[in-house]
Amino acid sequence: MIKNDPLQLDMGDNISEPPPPPSPSKNPAPRPHRKGTGPGQGPGGKPPVPSGEQKIRILLEDNEQIPPGGQFVQVNGRSFLIQAGYEVEVPQSVLDVLDHAVMSVPVTNQEKTVIGYRDRLRFPYRVITAQRRGGP
Repeated sequence: MIKNDPLQLDMGDNISEPPPPPSPSKNPAPRPHRKGTGPGQGPGGKPPVPSGEQKIRILLEDNEQIPPGGQFVQVNGRSFLIQAGYEVEVPQSVLDVLDHAVMSVPVTNQEKTVIGYRDRLRFPYRVITAQRRGGP
């Protein structure tokens, strides 16, 4: 054995006792909360919608890409099922998801030759204003 070789270790060196087992704590580990009652949870066990987030009433346009049961959208642990053709109230973050869901469609000339592509919304929607609903 080479005396100062850092790759070799004499097993007689640096031998210590194993660390003692952790002592039992006077305070047991916290028990999990029941669904919907824990900190940071809203009704039904769902995370609350941030208080500063504005809700907007929209109507998702009919689209062959939306399943008959509705379009599933999930944002920050919150799930939304939006049915096409029905007015729903959603937070601004859901509109951000819908705005970023784009798809490329071909642009053709008169000879039906593809000359390029353009982006369009995958799930078009309309914002419903208070005047349109007949409100004040």
